[in-house]
Amino acid sequence: MRPLFSLCLVLATGMAASDAAAEVDLPALPTANSGPAKSLDRDMRGFANSVAHECVANNPASWEASFKSYEDAIAKFTDANDKAAWTKYVSEVRAIYKSRLDGLPGQGTFPEIRAKHEQAKVDITAKWPQATELPTDVAQAKQLVARVAEYTAYLDGVLATYKAVLDSRCNEKLTGNWWPLKNDAESSKQQARNLLSGLASKEADAINRWVSNLPQGKQEPGKDWWTHIGYAGKVLHEVGKAQRFAAKLDILHELAPSLDASKAAMLEKHTTVVRDYMANNAPLIKQLLGEILLPKLKGTAKQVAEFKKYMKDFDTGTIIGAPVAHKMTTSTFQEWDGGRKYTVVKKAYTNYYVWKPKQPAEGTPAIEGIAPDQICELWSRNLVSYDKGGPSHAPLKKWRGDQNILQGFTLCANKDKRSPLPYKD
Repeated sequence: MRPLFSLCLVLATGMAASDAAAEVDLPALPTANSGPAKSLDRDMRGFANSVAHECVANNPASWEASFKSYEDAIAKFTDANDKAAWTKYVSEVRAIYKSRLDGLPGQGTFPEIRAKHEQAKVDITAKWPQATELPTDVAQAKQLVARVAEYTAYLDGVLATYKAVLDSRCNEKLTGNWWPLKNDAESSKQQARNLLSGLASKEADAINRWVSNLPQGKQEPGKDWWTHIGYAGKVLHEVGKAQRFAAKLDILHELAPSLDASKAAMLEKHTTVVRDYMANNAPLIKQLLGEILLPKLKGTAKQVAEFKKYMKDFDTGTIIGAPVAHKMTTSTFQEWDGGRKYTVVKKAYTNYYVWKPKQPAEGTPAIEGIAPDQICELWSRNLVSYDKGGPSHAPLKKWRGDQNILQGFTLCANKDKRSPLPYKD
């Protein structure tokens, strides 16, 4: 009698059985010499393949019954060679069956796989390589690249487990819907690929915009203090940007393999532009730092003293050298306050001073041969007060600060020098 076999089971979650089943090395079928052995050959071929690819753990009693049926049939063989060869073959298939009874080869026992599934639901988020800004140095960039590679490899492991579960058709033994986990893993893998390219692309685009907007033609220095400060400020601003980009280029090149080909080529091209710009403008920057000086102004010593008094509580840096003050202006206007009309008298003047900060401002130029602590900031700050006015101006009779503007950078050593350029209101 031919053994009966009907174990084509459907996964509990409705997942279709995979056509690409996990690879299992089956022993070679023996040569059948006798009629009974040839009959067994036809059945045994399909049975062994099912042992390798179906979930034997779903209904072990039926599988055992099939094995016993084959073993009983072999025991009745009269050909000694057939009996020995087929007994050995069935025992080898049974060994494969036992290896798949309590788990999946390469994935662990069923409880271990279930635990792996639950842990993966947490770890896909927990292991995500946190990074929202470009790394600050090459070492950090290398670490980030390694973290992304490690995370991607982890997700590959999660997906391999998912495929093993799908191929095994053992979802009844591995309760839980694996589709969300598979989808999360695939989505997170794509996001991990995009993480590096996103960080690199953002900065590469900023460099591209800067290169595209560089002033064309030679910029002319100003003929008076204000226009020269504006000219120098623009040059220093562009060089400051170029310096920040130059500091990031090595980091970007570490992440460049994640960029698409066109953007990687653009980055390579603009790297040359940035470095050439730095080299070409280094002498000009040194020159400008020596030319940005306090203006010659005619403010009184009393104004300067009032300004120093106002600034004494600022602790982010120190005024060095003597500030200069522009002449005081007085303006008068009418104002209603509490139903009454008042004449308001406002006094104001601007102070210019050299400031040595405890922490350099963003955009402070880095110049070869000049130590960072030798570069100071040139600021202007307005002071205002009200001599007359309604009740709302009563607390404003003391001098108070108004606009405070960074006009440029200068050498700290030039704190007491004055610009030869005329100061035009």
